[in-house]
Formats: sequence, C-alpha cells, structure tokens
Amino acid sequence: MNLIPWLIDGSDGSAAAGFQPATPCSTPCALVVDASKTDVTCNGAIDGAISALITSGGVSPYTYNWSNMATTQTITNLAPGTYSVTVTNANGCTATTSTTITEPDVLVAAAVVTSNYNGSQISCNNSTDGSIQASTIGGTNPMEYSLNGGTYSSTSLFTGLGAGTYTIVAKMPMDVCLQR
Repeated sequence: MNLIPWLIDGSDGSAAAGFQPATPCSTPCALVVDASKTDVTCNGAIDGAISALITSGGVSPYTYNWSNMATTQTITNLAPGTYSVTVTNANGCTATTSTTITEPDVLVAAAVVTSNYNGSQISCNNSTDGSIQASTIGGTNPMEYSLNGGTYSSTSLFTGLGAGTYTIVAKMPMDVCLQR
C-alpha cells in the first residue's frame, strides 16, 4: 500500500512553525480471542460445540472464519478433532485460536452372575436368590443401570433373580451412550 504524506499547516502548540508532516493515527490491534467448548457426549458422537470469545480489544462487528469453513461465532454438531478460528474486527485486526474437541473412551458393558450355590446360579428350582453384577469400561461416570427395561439407578448389582435371561442396559445420565 502506498501512503501519501500530507503536510499540515496549523498550530499544535509545538515550537516548529509552518508545514509539518502529519503522523498517521493508528488503532492498536490488541484483539484477543479465546474459545469455550463442549466435548462430544459419547465415543463416535458428533455433538460437540465451540464458541469464539472476544476477551479483549477490537471493534465490532467481528467476522469468524473456522477451519471447517463455518463463519458463525459458534459452531455445533462437531466430531472430535482440532478446530481453529480466525476472528477479524472492523479495523482489520485478526486473532486466531485453536481448540480440541475430545470424546470419552468407548463404553463397554459386561455382566457377571455373582450368585453361586455349589456351581448353580440359584439355590434350587424356582428360587429367586440369584444375582448379577454389571460393570462398565469407558464412558464417563457416573453410570446408570437398568434390568429388563426397568428404572435406571446407580446400583449395578441386581439381586432376587430367578432362572432366566436378563438384559442389562448401562448408560450415562441424560440418556446418552447406551450399551446393552
């Protein structure tokens, strides 16, 4: 860019008289940007979000250019990964920040019959003294468990069971990351 120097005639209170070169005014580019994120809820989910936050400096309006080509202040429905945003203010100042969306480990559930009556899972025919212990690996605690579609609770030990086939569902609160 070529700048044309101007000479200004006037009194500015200095000792110099006559035409003097003007000093250009400039607005400092002290734009600082940060990000607020929400990680994905489950392994493999695409529900993360990031918002660009102007923490100081700059003059609105701002424009946002994300590494995924989005141009809004907040981006949603994100898969795990690293995202960058460059924010530009009305003065043309820019600032860039990057944020990584993470995901919990894969949720794996297991169940083990814990009752043992001399090698049998219940004490005798038609008894209801069997028990099953559920466990999980991965996901995010606390976990909730349900037996055969019943009410969810934090208890992973199910007792008072008779002979039969049972379905245990483990989930994180808010009905995310189900594992049967």
